[in-house]
Amino acid sequence: MSGKKSHIVLIGFMGSGKSTIGKMLAESLNRPYIDTDHDIAKAEKMSISEIFDLKGEKYFREIESNILQNALKSKIPSIIATGGGAPCNLNGINYIQKYSYSFYLKVGRITLLERIYGDKSRPLVKAKTKRELKQFINLSISKREVFYQKSNQTIMAYNLPEKIVGRITKYIDKQQI
Repeated sequence: MSGKKSHIVLIGFMGSGKSTIGKMLAESLNRPYIDTDHDIAKAEKMSISEIFDLKGEKYFREIESNILQNALKSKIPSIIATGGGAPCNLNGINYIQKYSYSFYLKVGRITLLERIYGDKSRPLVKAKTKRELKQFINLSISKREVFYQKSNQTIMAYNLPEKIVGRITKYIDKQQI
């Protein structure tokens, strides 16, 4: 890879395991871990759901874009877990491609449904019935997949987190990222 990119960014739909894998990967590689949703909540001094409820999705996406860009411009090589929509809004995928090496954690729709149904911390899905959530997942993935597929590498994220981290680590070592 020419011009080594220092950051490793995990992208994918909500519930794909970005935060879990990101923390484990950061520990494995001895790199700082950045969770953009966590940093947004910290900067705004409210939960992601509260931001959506009080300020709206457009405001959230602007803050999300700023947080992501700042993280990517850091000189310290980090593991960055994005929110599911970060690559799809305000040129997010372009910044990710420019400043990092990215992995798309791809998970099947049924698995996503099982993981996120009833999770009240996810503002886009917290009030949805199972049927509505299934429709939301199908529609959202069909729109977002084009952005997710621009990642450097797709990882089928069905296994235990330890196995997924192992596969990513091997790939990083092989590619000397």
